[in-house]
Amino acid sequence: MIPLAKDTRESIGAFADRVENRSLLFEKMVLAKTWGHEARFEDAQRFNVLRASFDGHKVLGQEREAASRKAQRGGKNADKEAYKAKVAGALAGIRLENTNLAESRIRSTLRLQADLARTYGGRCVTFPAQLGGRLLINMAGGVMENSGLSLDRITGLPIIPGSAIKGITRHEALWEIRNSQDEPAKQTLLLRQALAIFGFSPNDTARNGDFLWAVHGKQALLEEAHRGFPSDTFKGLCSFLPAQPSSTKRLAIVAEVLTPHFNNNLRPIFFPAVEAGSEFAFAIIANRSPAGKGLQDLTRSTLLEMAKKWLQSALANNGIGAKTGAGYGWFKLDPQAEARQAEALAAEQARIAAEQAAAEARAREEAEAQAAAKAEEERLANLPARDRFRENISALNDQDFASLANSLSESERDEQLAFFDVLLSKAKKERRKQWSKKKAQLWENLRDLAQSHNIELS
Repeated sequence: MIPLAKDTRESIGAFADRVENRSLLFEKMVLAKTWGHEARFEDAQRFNVLRASFDGHKVLGQEREAASRKAQRGGKNADKEAYKAKVAGALAGIRLENTNLAESRIRSTLRLQADLARTYGGRCVTFPAQLGGRLLINMAGGVMENSGLSLDRITGLPIIPGSAIKGITRHEALWEIRNSQDEPAKQTLLLRQALAIFGFSPNDTARNGDFLWAVHGKQALLEEAHRGFPSDTFKGLCSFLPAQPSSTKRLAIVAEVLTPHFNNNLRPIFFPAVEAGSEFAFAIIANRSPAGKGLQDLTRSTLLEMAKKWLQSALANNGIGAKTGAGYGWFKLDPQAEARQAEALAAEQARIAAEQAAAEARAREEAEAQAAAKAEEERLANLPARDRFRENISALNDQDFASLANSLSESERDEQLAFFDVLLSKAKKERRKQWSKKKAQLWENLRDLAQSHNIELS
């Protein structure tokens, strides 16, 4: 079972089989190899990955059936197989694929892109990219050894941290600078742009620093590129936002497997991956002006374009995350995808505008209704008591009108007079006939009360 407090276990199940958030399963509720059972459960790591994977419940269901058959045959491993069947059966009941939640996350991503465009305008660039291979991101970050995945805490969907995006972009920039050694002027400009985009500390420009490495140890060139920066420590002018899923198409967490090649001990290692074909939206913001930092020769638009160029090159050529050398984590940049994103953004902006217009219309209607109600309340308050009662009584339905008639003797004088005004009106002619013929006692009581006010009922 999973190490949990007793009350928590009672709420979500011994194997957290009532949990519907993938992030919780990966970060907090991990099946242990040695907890709640005597024998070491060697399938714990594999089951942890399968339970949170797309269609993993199908594999776990097959595991349960196979283990049940082995347990029924008996033998020295019967108890072990019975426990395995129990665990697999519990985990097979977990369902994490919530279409509505995924669509809500995509709408949030599109809304964020729309908000960025509206708020920052030319100080922001965004673009979509589609995974060409499976993505392994933050493998070492979870509680399971080398089986982590970067997930949104609320939706359980994959995200790519902004720090990882900035890291691969910086790596790509350093290599382009290094490969431009035959063009000193270009190399100096590229280095200056990189220093402004990513920022630097004294270690970055020191003897063994990355930027000095990028220019092959040419201290004079580095000093030239560094000219005009306010200090030896500089905060980068560009912010790299986390990449969020931008389409539900092929968006899935799958179980990936690696088998070490030991002839006598083949033990497949399972770890989670984002499926190839998943689409993510990337965004970079130039949140500070170069001119404001004394770098008048650099422009915000140029820095944004260079940051975008380096990021797209890094995604397409090197990839992001773990095992990029084995084909994981690379992206396809499709111009049509940008057109699709532009259409989706336009549709989202139109939807937001329509929602805002509808909300404003509702607010106006509510304000008008409140104003009308207040005006009516003031009008009634200024009426003589008899007139005010008459309007209220005229608005009563038949049942409430009859109820008032039965208790009219208990009402104050103005209300009684107003009641008889309404009862004697043309609108109540049929009511008078009905009561005089079928409600003799009521009619007699009303006639007596009316006579006390010198009113004749007929």
